[in-house]
Amino acid sequence: MVVKQGARWRIGTGASIPLFGAPWLKHSCSLSAQSPLYALLAHVKVQDIIEPSIKVLNVTLISNMFDHNITQPILNTHLHPLVHEDKFI
Repeated sequence: MVVKQGARWRIGTGASIPLFGAPWLKHSCSLSAQSPLYALLAHVKVQDIIEPSIKVLNVTLISNMFDHNITQPILNTHLHPLVHEDKFI
């Protein structure tokens, strides 16, 4: 049996991590696709909200996609510049 409590994704490229439903935010939280609008984005990966050339979150895109309550936890998630591959830890 695998223990998942407290487990989360360490973000490298973000290509392996679903934006919704996967624990990649700080404190092992995940975004929920409960809203019909967000359900349309079920295929989106974390890499889609990252500026890949400089490995920072795309603040403008995130602010346009989500309301403030969701935007803040995303923007508080730190991307480590030396981590190059996604890993579930």
